[in-house]
Amino acid sequence: MLDCCEFALTGKYIELLLAPDGYSPPVWNGDIMNKEFIEWEAVEGAKILTVTGIKAGDTVVDFGCGNGHYTFAAAHIVGNNGKVIAVDQSHIAIKQISDRCKQENIKNIAPMLTDGGIHLDIPDESVDAVLLYDILHHFQGEARTALLEEVRRILKPEAILSLHPTHETEHGKTIDELVVELVMFGFEHTGSVHARLIHYRFFQESTIHNFSMIK
Repeated sequence: MLDCCEFALTGKYIELLLAPDGYSPPVWNGDIMNKEFIEWEAVEGAKILTVTGIKAGDTVVDFGCGNGHYTFAAAHIVGNNGKVIAVDQSHIAIKQISDRCKQENIKNIAPMLTDGGIHLDIPDESVDAVLLYDILHHFQGEARTALLEEVRRILKPEAILSLHPTHETEHGKTIDELVVELVMFGFEHTGSVHARLIHYRFFQESTIHNFSMIK
């Protein structure tokens, strides 16, 4: 059996070779997150985001952060000199993240509750990475254009846009078409990471796609 954090690199494609027991149902107890998910954040999640390109000292925006699994994984990487801005329109999600930060004395996460609008109270070119994980499909038409333009506004020139584009095919868009779409907004595809990810309270094998701004 392969260790869950072995890497195989082929060209621009990075695959994390995972143990085959990766699909687990969630166990929830009130507001307490499943222990297995929390362990994933600290180990697998942090390694996955490190391969994605997030590093110590970075400022990361997790847009549509939900329960914050990727927020907390990123926080393990960026350390005390970095910051993870957890953005969501759900009062419950933001409260859950805020309460956990207080309970665990986590200082490098900044929860940001929005009214569902696109504009973020974040300065231009101040962010090293934006995570759009399981969220892009909620934005179509003008809202999608506005979101991608806002992401470009806040990213530094050498920054990373990282997508977990779940459900895009349900809206009739292939990954190749998504790559072409993002080129129109000034982003180029730089690689993919296949791994055991968290998607709606479950573990599943899936792929993250990473982009940088076209120079």
